[in-house]
Amino acid sequence: MNFSKKNYNFLKGNKTIMNKKMALLVFTIFASITINAQTADEIISTYFENIGGLENLKKVEGIKMTASVNQGMEIPLEIVQMKSGKQYVKVSIQGKDLMQGVFDGETLWSTNFQTMKAEKSDAEATANMKLEANDFPDSFIDYKAKGYTLELIGKETIDGVKYYTFQPNTIVYAVPIDSQFGKIINRAKIGIVWHTTYSGGALQDMKASFGVNISGLKKTSSVWMDDATYKDTSGKSTFTANETAKITDVLSQVGKTFHKINAPGLKKFLALQASMTGAIAGASLKTYNNSKVRAGEIISNPGAHAKGYEKWVEKAVS
Repeated sequence: MNFSKKNYNFLKGNKTIMNKKMALLVFTIFASITINAQTADEIISTYFENIGGLENLKKVEGIKMTASVNQGMEIPLEIVQMKSGKQYVKVSIQGKDLMQGVFDGETLWSTNFQTMKAEKSDAEATANMKLEANDFPDSFIDYKAKGYTLELIGKETIDGVKYYTFQPNTIVYAVPIDSQFGKIINRAKIGIVWHTTYSGGALQDMKASFGVNISGLKKTSSVWMDDATYKDTSGKSTFTANETAKITDVLSQVGKTFHKINAPGLKKFLALQASMTGAIAGASLKTYNNSKVRAGEIISNPGAHAKGYEKWVEKAVS
């Protein structure tokens, strides 16, 4: 099928490919809202009204939250966030205060639980914190200007078939309403796709690995979830003749470009990238590319993008 207005990804069964962090888990989330005759913006407007009004929310200069975690003993937490972007998390353990996620607007640092010393976070974590500061006090405020998209789950008829459609990032997903998967989606209030696991003894030393084992997570009909691993849909997912021709052409061009690559140089580069862990993880090409994705930048000039990466590495390791 070829659609000129939207790029649809059709989901059948429990098969989805979605792209948009103790072990830390990175996920994409979308809401299944079934309120009739309301747009997503209207629902957000009602949300603002219910929590005190948008104008009052914009006047908030800081937020302080207190909580406690029970791990055999009560561990008090204090979280402070300021409109300027400054923030910190204070964890009190046996009378000792440990500072985590301390950000002054430019530098991010946390306490290493092994050495009990303050350590500066890497470039990626710092860049993420700067982006998160833009969401204060609520990410829904001016979300369009921030480059976010918000899509109310809806229903569309495509080639005579009725689908649930939703758009958590750049791709519109379509699930046949009458399918078993469609019934699961309709019952759920929220959907989550888990992407990445971060492991390590301290935040700044954590190493990312694609994939999440969600077998231990409790399942409930109100939450649909899956991992981001590609599923084998051989014999079930097919292309039209036109789509097959287009994809074959793209793969052909990719193959020609690949044969021009200096193989020994590529192997050295990949080995170097694999070695970028811990304090210099932020210097990796993947981190650099992710910074462009988060900023909504389109990579249209490979040469300029490569030059930009050189500057990124210099800044990350300095």
